[in-house]
Amino acid sequence: MQPAALVFWRTLLASALFFLFCGLLNPQLLRLPRRQAALALGAGSILGLHWLCFFGAITVSNVSVGLAGFAATSLFTALLEPLLHRRRPEVRKVSLALLVAIGIALIACSKTDVPHAMLGLSFALVGALLAAIYSTWSKSLVTLSVPGPTLMLYQMPASCLVSFLAMLALPIFPWEAPQTSDWPPLLVLSVICTFVAYLWFAHLLKHVTAYTVNLTINFEPVYGMLMAAALFREYEALTPLFYLGTSTIIAANILHAKQPDH
Repeated sequence: MQPAALVFWRTLLASALFFLFCGLLNPQLLRLPRRQAALALGAGSILGLHWLCFFGAITVSNVSVGLAGFAATSLFTALLEPLLHRRRPEVRKVSLALLVAIGIALIACSKTDVPHAMLGLSFALVGALLAAIYSTWSKSLVTLSVPGPTLMLYQMPASCLVSFLAMLALPIFPWEAPQTSDWPPLLVLSVICTFVAYLWFAHLLKHVTAYTVNLTINFEPVYGMLMAAALFREYEALTPLFYLGTSTIIAANILHAKQPDH
């Protein structure tokens, strides 16, 4: 499926699941004060734009390039989170984020046979910036005691609306209904990778910083690239310098895991 259509159907199904979950668990979870509701909808719109960029990066290049750019999320979060909370950036976090930046630079300098690799990396980096804004914004809402399920109940429809508007406004994002063969992976994406994963994401934000969550998520390029290599033989189009950059990003994750979070 095309990126916008994939995001639309994914978030439409997830929105229904969050509505049912909140309504059955506690009807009070369905409501938010006006200001918090507006903030949650705004964060959801950012999430929708992030997904459009991420899947767009994969579409114009390949899975490995998209995942490599996505790993820059921790770099942007290390800079954005202190600004939001009006405190000085931590030297350790900035240092690890710079290590991620070095990895991205190595990836960008690698000569690959992937068509439109730089365009795909650019889309992925914009998506990483949006992911950093989204997670930092969501952390602030959790700090305001917005329940995790309610937060997602408002965010998913906003993401759905963004993808729908993208299909209306941009010819590169055509409308597409799921085919019969699309439903199994779409249900997995909606239920496991969206409903369950984002419930857990909201829960984690109560206990750790947005930076820690995003740096941990950066392990996705590891198994994502392994799967891309096994399923699509993408290793044939990539170079050792590309994997050196990816290894640098992984090293930043491991180094952070050895340090306590604050």
